[in-house]
Amino acid sequence: MRRPALALWMGLLVACGSPAPEVHDTIGPRRVIVVGMDTVRSDHMGFMGHTGGLTPSLDAVASESVVFEQAWTPAPRTRPSFRSATTGRWPIVGRTAPTLGALLGAHGFETAGFVANVQLSAQLGFAEGFDTWVLDNMATADAQVDAALSWLRERAQTDVLLSLHLMDPHIFYTPPPPFTDRFTVAADRQGMPDRYNRMNVIKQQQRGLLSDAQKRWIQGRYQGEIAYMDQELGRLVEAVDELPGETWLIFHSDHGEEFWDHGGFEHNHTLHDELLSAVFMV
Repeated sequence: MRRPALALWMGLLVACGSPAPEVHDTIGPRRVIVVGMDTVRSDHMGFMGHTGGLTPSLDAVASESVVFEQAWTPAPRTRPSFRSATTGRWPIVGRTAPTLGALLGAHGFETAGFVANVQLSAQLGFAEGFDTWVLDNMATADAQVDAALSWLRERAQTDVLLSLHLMDPHIFYTPPPPFTDRFTVAADRQGMPDRYNRMNVIKQQQRGLLSDAQKRWIQGRYQGEIAYMDQELGRLVEAVDELPGETWLIFHSDHGEEFWDHGGFEHNHTLHDELLSAVFMV
């Protein structure tokens, strides 16, 4: 079910701020799983119109979800966007606002976060209100999903909130086999290394040494990361479906990525739609 909505984030945050009901009619434990996908362009999701077959798992989830087609992130970078995602407030106000962990924790939920970006560290306040907060910087999706499922299975009969962050689509675009070059053409590589950062690419472009073929190769590696992440999220959803009780799954992105749509590359430097249009589905 699709919704044309301008959504900063979650009505769930508002609901959590109201008094808890005396009873609920859910049979078994309740769990809320919030999946934050770093550096994911909304126009690379099949359920948002992409035709490359990158996201079959998320497309299947979307077919049974509410999809917000006009969701916008408040900033083209991770820290302020997740500040809003975890508090339901604009980024600056969100620095001192209660987190979803604190709100659900006050209602008896056990809470945890597993994140793979140093910008979401406990030292920056993201762990406030959470019982457990684990940073494994640049961890791959399989490791993150394994950690999440281990935590969830140990609490299969408990009301829980899990905040899971996946970092894979962020540069350096090095998806594992068989996704490494699933969406690239070998001839397009033209000497590009496996690992590079924005500055390397910009300098190469400024010197006139970055070809259109190399740009396609870079984008193909990024698409491989999206497809790999999608596979692991499919594994997460399949496993969660086997747990007792009721689960709410919320998927969102923090920002997109520029691939020369308006001349730029990577993120955090402009405010074009390829950066601010967000994935958001419940």
